[in-house]
Amino acid sequence: MSLSLKIFLLFIFSAFALRAEPLRYSLSTEFQDFYLNPKNSSPLFAKYEFKTVGSFELSPVLSLKTNVAVNYVQLTKQDDQKYVINPTDLGLLASTSWVDLNLGFWTLSPEGTDINNIFEVIHGKDYRQPLASENLGSLGALVDFHVSSLDFKLFYIPKNRKSLLPDTQSPWWPRTDALPVTNSSGTFLLPDNISYNYR
Repeated sequence: MSLSLKIFLLFIFSAFALRAEPLRYSLSTEFQDFYLNPKNSSPLFAKYEFKTVGSFELSPVLSLKTNVAVNYVQLTKQDDQKYVINPTDLGLLASTSWVDLNLGFWTLSPEGTDINNIFEVIHGKDYRQPLASENLGSLGALVDFHVSSLDFKLFYIPKNRKSLLPDTQSPWWPRTDALPVTNSSGTFLLPDNISYNYR
């Protein structure tokens, strides 16, 4: 974690402590056992996450927001042990009747059809648990305009965070191995026209 981010986090938590503004904390865990996986991958996948959420009002139009998660993925065997800090909403929010300005870390989920973000290029993603991938907060500026019945957003991200892929020992990677059958010496004959029934 960079020095600037550490200073920013220290400033925010100090501000909350000085005003005794309560923060909400949560702790979540996830365990999965891949018992049919081949021996060259980890059979265990576990994820631990600590999250803090809060808001501190500096003035009627300016507030300090924090929504930060720290998570760790554990495998039975892995190349690299990595803690990930994901600030999905961390920074200053200036809000009026017609515009909201976010400065700091944030995530944006475009509304409407998928064509608005068809390749999900706005943010990097955490793919270490592919069935529940998460956006990684980006440092930048986000402006949300409210004009009559129209609502549109402009944002600028100087440098996006890189997406995180599963560890090379992760059970989520596809593996080449024999099917879990008792006798592996048999021959399978398939007809030319194969049809599938889904139930």
